[in-house]
Amino acid sequence: MSANEIQTEGRCLPCQGAETQAWYAWIDLMPPRPDFLHVVGEVLVSNPGVVPSLHYHSPQGINPRILLLDLHLIQRPGLWPPILVWKPVRYDRVVDGAMYDEVDVLCGGEIIARIPVDVVS
Repeated sequence: MSANEIQTEGRCLPCQGAETQAWYAWIDLMPPRPDFLHVVGEVLVSNPGVVPSLHYHSPQGINPRILLLDLHLIQRPGLWPPILVWKPVRYDRVVDGAMYDEVDVLCGGEIIARIPVDVVS
């Protein structure tokens, strides 16, 4: 299911105060081309029906070597038990020559995770 399908099938929840962990970002320069940037992490959500997603922040900041991503929490319809669950979140992007030193994950305009980027070649 794509992020667009999730957004049309649920409502967006506020992410302020969201707990996150296990962030890792890397650029894969291994052949074949194209080169990819990958960002992974985990978000603690209030029920199993919440789907976290990362989206390209627009506009980007003034430093082109720092990628800004927005965290969105989408509540899928239905009845869900109110239990805390760690959910994986992932962002993938073709970079074709663009190099990043850092990825900042934003929630409501504030940085909630600052992730150094590894380069795999």
